Amino acid sequence: YHVLSDVVSVETPGCPAEFLNIRIPPGDLVFDPDQRGDVVLPFQRSRWDPETGRSPSNPRDL
Repeated sequence: YHVLSDVVSVETPGCPAEFLNIRIPPGDLVFDPDQRGDVVLPFQRSRWDPETGRSPSNPRDL
């Protein structure tokens, strides 16, 4: 759920900005049909609640 809410969120980007390019497997039929092998999906985390994300039992949340 947490990953999905980050991916589909339209919130303002977090500060400081956190970028994570998601590598696409070479030859992916949708994202790398030319089999270049160097395709990434750009991803920037949205803003989060600063009271969350401090331990594995308290995951970062919006």
